[in-house]
Parts: sequence; structure tokens; C-alpha cells
Amino acid sequence: MNTPTEYPASSRMEDDAFEWATRLDGGLTPEDRAELDAWLAQNPAHEWRLAHYRQFYANIHGSVPVLSAEGRLAPVAVRDRSPREPTRVSPRAPRTR
Repeated sequence: MNTPTEYPASSRMEDDAFEWATRLDGGLTPEDRAELDAWLAQNPAHEWRLAHYRQFYANIHGSVPVLSAEGRLAPVAVRDRSPREPTRVSPRAPRTR
């Protein structure tokens, strides 16, 4: 398996991987899936970066209930979102395509 040092990440690659991980968390349409497959085929590093962010999300989803139960995480309001609306964690403006 390739290691992250073999695939230096660009800021754009990081942003794209983060966005895809977020979109996967909400579900993909068939058109989204085709777009993701094309993005993955562009560069072997894309798959590694996407896996990195998917693991990050899995870790968060596993930790939040535990931290909340222990009183170490304040509850937040959650709003419904469509699968096409990615959640942004950073204060960056959304990218235009």
C-alpha cells in the first residue's frame, strides 16, 4: 500500500477529498457517484486522501456519543440537510465549479 509521503497533497486535493467525504456521509446520487469515480481515477492520491477523511469522520461519529454522555461535549442544534449540501467545517467560502 502506498504511504502518504508518496502522495504529497495539494490544497485543492485536500479540499476535494474533504468535500467528497462530507458528501459520502450524506449519500450520493448516481450522478454524484459518477463524478466521484472520475475524480478518483484522476490521481492515485485521491483515493488515499478520501480514505483519510472517511476515517476522520468515522472517528468523530464514534467519539461524539461518548463525549456527549460524559458531559465533555456541548449539544448543538442539528439541521436537516440534503445529500447535495456538504457541511463545511472551515470558514472558507464554498468553491464554485
